[in-house]
Amino acid sequence: MNATHVGTVHNRLTRVFHWGMAPLIVGMLALGFLFEGIPKGPVKGSLMDLHKLIGTLLLVLTVARLAWVAATGHPASAPGQPAWQRLTARAAHAGLYVAMLGMAGSGFLASNFSRGVKFFGIALPQFGGLDPALGKTLMTFHMGFAWFLVGLLAVHVLAALWHQYVRRDATLERMLA
Repeated sequence: MNATHVGTVHNRLTRVFHWGMAPLIVGMLALGFLFEGIPKGPVKGSLMDLHKLIGTLLLVLTVARLAWVAATGHPASAPGQPAWQRLTARAAHAGLYVAMLGMAGSGFLASNFSRGVKFFGIALPQFGGLDPALGKTLMTFHMGFAWFLVGLLAVHVLAALWHQYVRRDATLERMLA
């Protein structure tokens, strides 16, 4: 790594959050979009339980990640980045957090008004009772957040590749170090 970027590398726990959550999120999005084509039955029920488990885990991890960011902050932007890029990056990261919280939170809430959520086999307390109309509304938000997240993830990956191969700065190295 270039010596001018020493000290701007993301810390180890930030990298663990990023690279640990990324495949879970992508897998959850893929599974969520595949649900439409799976017929109702025990396979779909088992996959839905897995989806809810991982979604609840991602909700907990996102809250923990936000607490970590609040406690430690972000490293300074790579030297030479224009102000508009720093602002755009901050806005995109804030959007990613909103999308992650919104998607996991709305899915968790929607589940509370249907079959409930089991977290590693433990049935979490349900509140509100069965309310299919409210559950359906929350699922609409869940899907909206999913599409919002897909768009932001595409921008995030493209921006990382742009920094790596066009600008040739150390932006991607900061998360890989």
